Amino acid sequence: MKITKSLFDSCGPSASDKHRSIATMGLCVLLFTVLAALSSCNNNPNDPDSSSSIGDTLALSGAVYTESTQGNYQRFTGDLSLGTAGKIEYGDLQFSFGRPSLTNAPFLNAEEPMVVRWFSGWDDLSFSKSNVKTFIFHAWFAYEDPGEQRYVVSKRNSVYGVSGNIATWVFENVIFVYVEGDITISGKGKTNSSMGTSPNNFTVTSEDFSLALKKGWNTIYIERKWEQTPSTSLFNIRTDTVSLDNPTLKWVLDEYEE
Repeated sequence: MKITKSLFDSCGPSASDKHRSIATMGLCVLLFTVLAALSSCNNNPNDPDSSSSIGDTLALSGAVYTESTQGNYQRFTGDLSLGTAGKIEYGDLQFSFGRPSLTNAPFLNAEEPMVVRWFSGWDDLSFSKSNVKTFIFHAWFAYEDPGEQRYVVSKRNSVYGVSGNIATWVFENVIFVYVEGDITISGKGKTNSSMGTSPNNFTVTSEDFSLALKKGWNTIYIERKWEQTPSTSLFNIRTDTVSLDNPTLKWVLDEYEE
């Protein structure tokens, strides 16, 4: 799949294109310059796939895939550089993050851009502390050679299914969150039918949540399930869920263009 800068700048389908490009919901990210902010990249005995609270070092690994069409994945077998912290070699990801520099990092609050993007499905977000700095990312760049074709790597999955006369698209994402101290994020569930622009309005449903982040790296799992109502061809019902989890999703490689 080819990813453009404008796709990253939106957090979902536009009013006019929402139902044709619904898979882009799983790719909405705010890219940070990851490598410049990372330090102390030592090996970590913790397996990031077994716990949502990881510690000071985030060790990432696994097979890399490409997505030819929505929900159809093929194994990637090439080599790419991920900068000084890692690489993709013979299609396998190896990447190690230490503690990021938080000197100019934002505080974790409802105005933080990544929080706004990923937690739009909930109301009344609250934070147990107001002075905890954070570093959040979902994707990073990969290179064939510096300055040449860039790619984007993220941990995600999308599944299309049909049950009776109702079709569904499920988009799963993992985001990586570093916090300088323990903090709990809470939000109120809602049913909001006014999202989007007429005639492409859609309903978002969610339940209350509470995430207790621990000092260091944490993984947050977000699922967005779109449903197609029987009376229309539009995917106009979305159910959002969030938890502290790091399920076995795919590492997906996408092309990126300015």
